[in-house]
This record gives sequence, structure tokens and C-alpha cells, in this order.
Amino acid sequence: MVKEDRKKIFKNNIRLKKKCAKLIYLWCKENLPVSRYHDNFPKMVLSNQNDKFFRGYYKDEKNLIGVYLKNNRSKKELCETIIHEWKHYQQNIYEMYDRYIVYYGYETNNHPYEISAEKYAKKHAEKCLNWLKQNIK
Repeated sequence: MVKEDRKKIFKNNIRLKKKCAKLIYLWCKENLPVSRYHDNFPKMVLSNQNDKFFRGYYKDEKNLIGVYLKNNRSKKELCETIIHEWKHYQQNIYEMYDRYIVYYGYETNNHPYEISAEKYAKKHAEKCLNWLKQNIK
């Protein structure tokens, strides 16, 4: 099967995306540090809905990672999204995220926590993707 065909199959297969997302979450639990700000691992919610702007989100008050499955077009994107949100779970979101916006004038595109989470996701995505490919059945 050609690589492009596999991408199309993944892009339109919600069941496969859910399976991959659960495995990626497991990889994060086993390979990435836990948060100093939460006593438990984050919960993860998988949505079949589209979002105009985001592939995922993190809600600190609920310690919840949310993933918009339709917005993640490849396994690599899904890895990057979940790892990105895992980084937010590690960060002091409650104390600092809004402060950077309100007091220092940052926006989502230049917010220090977003930049950090993007770099973190890029750093770990390839390892996660390789593990995913070995463990997906």
C-alpha cells in the first residue's frame, strides 16, 4: 500500500484514530514526566467533532486532555497533539497561563507555554510514532 493511501485511510477512520490516541496516551504515561501540579494523570476525552482552530486542548481545572480526532490528519499529528497537551498538563497553567495574556500581552501564537509545548511535541513525536507503529495492530 502506498504511503498516501495509508494517510487517507487514517484521515477518515475514527476507530483507528481512537485506538492510536489511546496508545499514544499510554506512551506518554510511560515515557514522559508527570506534573508537579496534579496528583493524578490527566483524563483524556476524544471527540469526533471538528474545531475551527485546534487539534486538541488541555483543561487544567479538570486535568483533562481533549483531542479533536477529525482535526488530526496523520498519526504523527496525533502524536504531536497529545504530547503537546501532555506538556500543558506538566505546566503551571492555573497560575500562569492567563497571566501571560492579561498582564504581559501574549497571544496564543507567541505564548511561552504554547511555544514550549510545540517544541516538546516536536522533540518527542518521532519516538512516540515509532513506538506506535510497532504496537498498533
